[in-house]
Amino acid sequence: MAPFALAGALAGILLGWRFNVVALIPGILGVVIVVAVVDLAHHPGPRAAIAGFLIALVSLQIGYVLGRVFQIAIRSYRSRQISARYPRSDSEMPRY
Repeated sequence: MAPFALAGALAGILLGWRFNVVALIPGILGVVIVVAVVDLAHHPGPRAAIAGFLIALVSLQIGYVLGRVFQIAIRSYRSRQISARYPRSDSEMPRY
């Protein structure tokens, strides 16, 4: 079940880094299909398949949140670098 958790987290990070939350729907469907094929081929009982589904889905969603956090942190860091490199003069400031 650890490979499902690791693969789900990595897929979630990639989805969170690049896409919005709607991208989780095909991701979840893909996880369900992959876990069903792999787990039912190796374990005849439904308990192992259900546990594999839950672990993979939770790790996918945790990975998605981490990917979004990384994206926001990197965008903030880059915008601070750009604003420090190219400061605005008083003439470029908006007047109210």
